[in-house]
Amino acid sequence: MIFVFILIFLLSIWHLTSGINVLAVDCLNINPNTVSAGDADFCMTELENIKKQYAPAQEKNKQDLAKLQSKLNDLNKRITVMTTLLKNLESNISKREKESSYAQKILGEKAVGQYIDIRLYDPVMSIISASDALEVFRIIKIREKVADADRKTIEKYSEEIINLKNDKLSLEKNKLLLASLQKQVSEDTKFLAGEVAKVDTYLATLSAKQQSFLAQKLESLGLSRSAYNMKGGCSSDINPFKSPGFSPAFAFFSFGVPNRVGMNQFGAKGRAEANQDYEEILRAYYNADITRGYSTGITINVVGTNEFGQSFNENWNIEDYVKHVYEMPTSWTAKDSAALKRY
Repeated sequence: MIFVFILIFLLSIWHLTSGINVLAVDCLNINPNTVSAGDADFCMTELENIKKQYAPAQEKNKQDLAKLQSKLNDLNKRITVMTTLLKNLESNISKREKESSYAQKILGEKAVGQYIDIRLYDPVMSIISASDALEVFRIIKIREKVADADRKTIEKYSEEIINLKNDKLSLEKNKLLLASLQKQVSEDTKFLAGEVAKVDTYLATLSAKQQSFLAQKLESLGLSRSAYNMKGGCSSDINPFKSPGFSPAFAFFSFGVPNRVGMNQFGAKGRAEANQDYEEILRAYYNADITRGYSTGITINVVGTNEFGQSFNENWNIEDYVKHVYEMPTSWTAKDSAALKRY
């Protein structure tokens, strides 16, 4: 059953790769830095389609792998239990064999004594010396009971040893069967784990390639990597479309494209007015952790002249310093927005 499933899995992988690579071979091997924005879009979509085609089979294989691993763990536990039982049986067999050997030795000595007694025993003399016939029969009966008890003792030991050895043989057979099954399941688990890892690696390669195309596409847009001076008013950061070359004209603006290196003021304003909190906005524009609980006693040395002609060469407390970092135009009001109040 497991072999049939693995064969089907391999055939499905071959079918996917043989059918998909014909369409996506260029996307997988082409240099993202040499493609146009349109080709980048095509390749990102194509690679995503490949990932989606692999996803159901890969998810099923991961579930089957988990089941195999669980079965293997169960077999290992059962074999461990059987190994312990076998050791206990071997110990019991050894103990009973020693007891049986000792009993046989004692009974053997008794048998020799009885043999001598029998050889020397004269029933005629017993009858003559006995006070009555009942005593004669009582002596004979006692001898028979002793001999029968000795025989039963030996039989009991022999029967116990035989049963213990049979139990041992049965356990050993079951252990061998489990060990054989364990070996097969272990091999299947190892094989399927390898195949799952291969597909995971392949999918990771596709994702990395997608990110390369996305990075190249964003790079081709000519997005600014620094905060823009808002004194110049509203202006698109996308080159070469700062001026369309005709008038009248109008432009469309979004919340800004986060480049993860600086704030887009108009985008942040739009996000705040869309009820995003300040943490959501900061995480959209900065690839960094938000620090809390820092010391308010930190000082910063400020040297230089600002745009209003004021010159500085002094140490400022960090709380005073950040109040002079004008990220937002003063004309913007909070309008009950908690995020805008933060700025």
